[in-house]
Amino acid sequence: MKINRIKLNPFAGVTDKEVLFQDGMNVIVGENEKGKSTILNAILKLLFVRTDLTTGKFKKQFERFIPIGGDFAYAEIDFAIDGKIYTLKKKWGANKFSELTLNDNTKIGDEDTIENKLNQILPFNEATFTKV
Repeated sequence: MKINRIKLNPFAGVTDKEVLFQDGMNVIVGENEKGKSTILNAILKLLFVRTDLTTGKFKKQFERFIPIGGDFAYAEIDFAIDGKIYTLKKKWGANKFSELTLNDNTKIGDEDTIENKLNQILPFNEATFTKV
């Protein structure tokens, strides 16, 4: 899997941030509290956390990523797997939203279908992502 781009607006303490990744290894460096961990958390949430969470699961898994004074968090990611390009967009909180655009520009908006498709195409699961 190759991540090409991630956009956060807003997500945790980050607003209107877009990061473009190059071929090869990319390293994110910076001072404390500049958003390095937020980018990693956004990738994790995009790939593995549904937007249709129950109130309890939302509070446990996502509440800290809603900006202070806000009612939602939004992120999107472009990635490639085996030469196929995908775009995943998610909005958690108020007016939740999910959309996966496939390589052929087909758009999927149903959470179950998105989750099933990601399970099929991702070369790793959440445990691998968080532990490796």
